[in-house]
Amino acid sequence: MTAAELAAAKLPELPSTESAMIRRAKREEWPCQKREGRGGGWEYPISALPEAARLVLARALAAEAVATGVVEPPVKTPSKARLTPVKEPIATSILELPEDIRTLCEARVAAVRAYHAFRLAVGQADRKARPAFCAAWAAREIPVEPWVYQAVRKFSKNTLREWEDRWRAHGLTGLAPHWGSRKGSGILDTDQDLRSFVLGMLAEWPHSDAARIMQGLVARFPDRALPSSRTLQRFLAEWKTQNEQLFLKLTNPDAWRSKFKAAGGSRSEGVNAPNALWEMDSTPGDLLLADNTRHKLIGTIDVHTRRLRLHVSRQSSSAAVLSALRGAILAWGKPARLRIDNGADYVSRRARMAYDDLHIDLDICPPFTPEAKPHIERAFRTFSHDLLELLPGYVGHNVAERKDIEARKSFADRLMRKDELVELRMTPEELQAFCDRWCEDLYAHRPHGGLNGKTPWQVASEYRGAITRIENPRALDVLLMPTDGEGRRMVSKDGIRIDNARYDDPALGGWEGQWVKVLFDDADFGYVFVFSEDGEFICRACCPERTGASRAEVSAARKARQAKVLSEGMKELKAAQKAIRPEELVSDILAKAAEKAGKLVRLPQAAAPYTTPALEGAALAVKADLPAAPAPRRAAEEAARTALIADFQAERAERRPPTAEEKYDRWLALETRAQAGETLAGEDEQFHRLFRQSRDWSAERDRREMVSAFYKTLNAAG
Repeated sequence: MTAAELAAAKLPELPSTESAMIRRAKREEWPCQKREGRGGGWEYPISALPEAARLVLARALAAEAVATGVVEPPVKTPSKARLTPVKEPIATSILELPEDIRTLCEARVAAVRAYHAFRLAVGQADRKARPAFCAAWAAREIPVEPWVYQAVRKFSKNTLREWEDRWRAHGLTGLAPHWGSRKGSGILDTDQDLRSFVLGMLAEWPHSDAARIMQGLVARFPDRALPSSRTLQRFLAEWKTQNEQLFLKLTNPDAWRSKFKAAGGSRSEGVNAPNALWEMDSTPGDLLLADNTRHKLIGTIDVHTRRLRLHVSRQSSSAAVLSALRGAILAWGKPARLRIDNGADYVSRRARMAYDDLHIDLDICPPFTPEAKPHIERAFRTFSHDLLELLPGYVGHNVAERKDIEARKSFADRLMRKDELVELRMTPEELQAFCDRWCEDLYAHRPHGGLNGKTPWQVASEYRGAITRIENPRALDVLLMPTDGEGRRMVSKDGIRIDNARYDDPALGGWEGQWVKVLFDDADFGYVFVFSEDGEFICRACCPERTGASRAEVSAARKARQAKVLSEGMKELKAAQKAIRPEELVSDILAKAAEKAGKLVRLPQAAAPYTTPALEGAALAVKADLPAAPAPRRAAEEAARTALIADFQAERAERRPPTAEEKYDRWLALETRAQAGETLAGEDEQFHRLFRQSRDWSAERDRREMVSAFYKTLNAAG
């Protein structure tokens, strides 16, 4: 190194300027030689420097050797006194080694290179340079890259010599570790009976651990040498890593199908128009609703546009499937082909009749092949991992997540009894409203990867071809399901009763006492479709308790309709009554009878008078002046009395305990009056004061606040 280079290195015990370094060299008579190359000058050997300076300079040069890799293994053969046998490498090429072993070999080579550069720079013999280098390495005084220190933290002088010999003899692969026996020579590699037994237990019980398998080995092979528990653990871990796909197929076939099963082609290939192909499927919703059940979601997706509809139903039945199909046809038009699975709810006799009547071709997927309907399956996953997770009653997508959600419930969320949770949940109607808004307002306007970044709404809007639409909903009555059997019901004076619910409509006025056919749409169980027995459509009757309508208003309208129908009928009857002249009918009948029997004459008979004291007394009583008998009741008064009694009985039959919602509405009305300064009295004052202290009041208040907050969140997200 020149005097200028030594001064720039700032070495300990040496001057920091070039001129001072030259004077020091002359004074101490350092050996020197002419510098080759441009500029000339003199160079001084590193061995002439003080020991402290040589150590600092050696560390820097060692790091440079690691970075550049210019130092090769020495060709000098070591003395026989320290020559140790070198094991054969475990691989012929560095590429055959695992990634972590390759990194370890490169780190060991870096340490050997750094040592040779260090020893040359420090100018010491091996017996002094090796311990000094090992100590400097352990103290991290050799400025090499962090990954080298991470792989090789420290080593002894003998280990360093062994690495040097193995590098010289076999190159980089010779530095690979030789822990235990060579690969493939273990007891589980050479004893096929033991290996087959271990793999057989994995095939039968994929989640067996090493302890369980070891128990089986001891029981089946009592007289044979067995591997240790640690060896068995390493074997299982290595086998599961090397056979990840096979092990996943054993433990979770559905996950293997989703992650590894080879996909051939595209399920949307050849579908180039809306309604050319629909996919339908059902899945359980990840919500507990207000009735403490998990309702089913029946999904329909148009493969070309990726438009999606979700139908909420208590169970996936033929009625629910056909209702979902009916709603999609009314919204999008008729599909040419429908891809479904072979479940009884999709391929029932009633469902097949509906498909045939609408001329819809079926593509029925084999059992247990969800990959045959990839578009609806992917849509279900998108929906379940979106805003659904924020709704009240969310229970998680799997058992583990469900347990975590339950564990997050604090003691403050529990009421009175152990494990009793107070939670306001959605009703099926509210969940259906959420599904409709999510599909129409979010999903339909979200860019889709399968549509090259376009949205389903955009693809559907850009299509200029003809869409097969069924404009008249009556034409889709073939998809409606009877309430039970043939769906026949008698129209009573309070409407049509179905499963403890009463359906009514003004158009039913005048049909009282007649049989009708009732069909229902599972998409909206608040309504039923009523037909005459001849198939003529009568009305769409509603259940006011389920639709929110006023039963009093519906009943009043039906009564008016009934009165009109009866009035028209009575006019016709009155006209017919006048035409028959009823006051003359009896005389005409008697005259006709007399005319018929006019030639018959009854001969007179002799009469013998007979009497007794009792008969004579009775004759006297008849002659007494007795009060006249009451006049008969007029027909109109009797009819009015009968109608009044019927209305009273109907009103008494309709009486029921008010619901919590009705009680809360009454309390709100009373509260409004009290806030306005009005003084409540009597029954109103007592109800206003006591209901506020009940659980129904607090539960209904919390439910309404939760519903209001939910819709605010939904509107903000939309």
